[in-house]
Amino acid sequence: MGKSNIIRLLYSIMYICTSIINLIIALTSYEMIFSLADTALIPLLGEIIRSVPEYMYFIGLLLFMVSQIIFAILLLSKGVFVKLGLLGAIVFHISIIPFGWFNFLNIFIAIPLIILLRKDFTKTIPDLIFSKKIETNTDI
Repeated sequence: MGKSNIIRLLYSIMYICTSIINLIIALTSYEMIFSLADTALIPLLGEIIRSVPEYMYFIGLLLFMVSQIIFAILLLSKGVFVKLGLLGAIVFHISIIPFGWFNFLNIFIAIPLIILLRKDFTKTIPDLIFSKKIETNTDI
């Protein structure tokens, strides 16, 4: 498995882990999203966050979770689906930057995704993993 495939596997694992974290936050302390209003880089964004009904934070976190799971699934697939996952993840990471200065780190998460856009992925990650195991077992 080449470096590009390892990177997309790691990103898939990261998105699954962060979706679990978002689920935990949504179920236990979704009100922590209020802090985004104080750290928003665009004042209007902070006002919008403060004016949204509380239950919408829960729904927003669930949408984040679902999108991260979709990114993970798409990155594990092949062909145009990987490209869609990469584009979606890039847009996601860039779009959350205005929610606080700490989100500028998302640029560094998006850069490898942008580089991966140049690659063509003809096999799914499970195909790559299981084909290696099958090849090594044929020596018997």
